[in-house]
Amino acid sequence: MHGGRVTTVRRSLENSRPLSICLTPEGSDIWEIKVDTATGRPLGQARRITQWSTFASGQLDDVNVTADGKTLVVRKGHAQGDVYVADLEPGGKAVKKPRRLTIDENDDAAWGWTADSRAVLFESNRNGSWDIFKQDIDHTEVEALAATVEQEHHPQLSPNGNWVLYLVSKRGRDRSTRLLRVPVGGGPPELVLMGEKIKNFSCAREANLCVVAEEVEGKQILTTFDPLKGRGEKLPQSDYPNFGRGILSPQGRLIEKMTQGPEGLHIRVRSLTGEPVKEITYRNLTKEYSFKGWSLNGKAIYITDASPFESDFTVLYAGLDGHSQVLWKRGTSPGHSFDYPIPSPDGRYLAFTVVTYEINAWMLENF
Repeated sequence: MHGGRVTTVRRSLENSRPLSICLTPEGSDIWEIKVDTATGRPLGQARRITQWSTFASGQLDDVNVTADGKTLVVRKGHAQGDVYVADLEPGGKAVKKPRRLTIDENDDAAWGWTADSRAVLFESNRNGSWDIFKQDIDHTEVEALAATVEQEHHPQLSPNGNWVLYLVSKRGRDRSTRLLRVPVGGGPPELVLMGEKIKNFSCAREANLCVVAEEVEGKQILTTFDPLKGRGEKLPQSDYPNFGRGILSPQGRLIEKMTQGPEGLHIRVRSLTGEPVKEITYRNLTKEYSFKGWSLNGKAIYITDASPFESDFTVLYAGLDGHSQVLWKRGTSPGHSFDYPIPSPDGRYLAFTVVTYEINAWMLENF
């Protein structure tokens, strides 16, 4: 039970069988451990009650046990991501014909495209750990690009289109992360750089540059890097703390600041290629929003409601001219949300992740 979130279930002292929930990188399970009721110290080893080892994208809560200790009821929530592809209207302002690409019951998340716009790069836990895959948009077959016992994630294409770049993290408490490259056609991985608190990275195809995002004292620090040569120069510190995907537009623009309030949503856009700084305010956007990525031409950003559980959850196309419009809005399926839209290099398609949320109650007897 190392490296997990532990929750103790309250019970009567005469029963004295406290239960603990442990959420680990491998999954979420219920464990039991005897304790000294006077000191709270553990007596012996923990005993695993459930075997929900593949439940890594879920959460256990609201655990209750009957007074006789024979029946346990737990609420088990699960979030599953699936990769979708839709046709993208010119300019990236609207989508049509969305279809599911990854047909499985695992957790999948889209991160990028191949240079020919024919295949999506995504991460998946289908092998028990996060690995990197590629799938043609017209086929169901999946090709593994990086699959080991470690956690491979964040696959993105290098600016020249020759390499798939991705992060590798070890399981457990080791916080070191490596950024590797592997040929698009497959082959052995090679080290690009490594660090203790790497959160993300991003490449700008047209600007021919890449940045790696690292956390330093709660701040997002960006450093340029070359996929073949490694680290470059550290960039001026940004006021925007988000470590999410899509940091750079293809032209090398990034969100330097994002503030929200009753007067509207305000963003500051900085260019890494020498363009003037832009300040944009969306007067009609007064809710809480999250940045999700850039349009292909760099003239707009995609944003969503901050909470995916809102009944009117919406994805917006917000132009740098201060105007916005709805790209996608939740329909009759309240358990679905739309995450991280990624335009294909030719501008014809949009890859994104649809997350499905399910919550069920489970009853365990004679455990």
